[in-house]
Amino acid sequence: MSQSSKTILLVEDNLKTQFLIQHSFELANLVVFFQVVNNGEEAIDYLQQQAKINSNYLLPIIIVTSVNTTRVSGFELLAWAKQHSQFKNLPIIMISNSDAQKEVIKAATLGAYAYLIKRPPFDDLVDVVSRLIL
Repeated sequence: MSQSSKTILLVEDNLKTQFLIQHSFELANLVVFFQVVNNGEEAIDYLQQQAKINSNYLLPIIIVTSVNTTRVSGFELLAWAKQHSQFKNLPIIMISNSDAQKEVIKAATLGAYAYLIKRPPFDDLVDVVSRLIL
């Protein structure tokens, strides 16, 4: 699998969490390219831009999104992606500080690939992503 086919779109508004997630992948020796945006609105803009210019190099193979981001939430991003043919089959992993059952059910109902708790060192996230790309 080429480097271009291992792009992960990370949607997270907390800089510390962005760093910790990326560092967890480095520690696991899992080589991926992270395209990082701060919220769901930026994620949608990024996806639309890459699709418009047909840039397969930077189109992600996985989206990892925080549930609670500003402007457009992770749930709204998930719903949007599932309604667009180019993105509806992308695995979308939801991450949250909450383990509330209603959020887990909502993510599953909307078609999330996984719902994980934001907890360093993010081993669960690394495991799920590695199963998807290896």
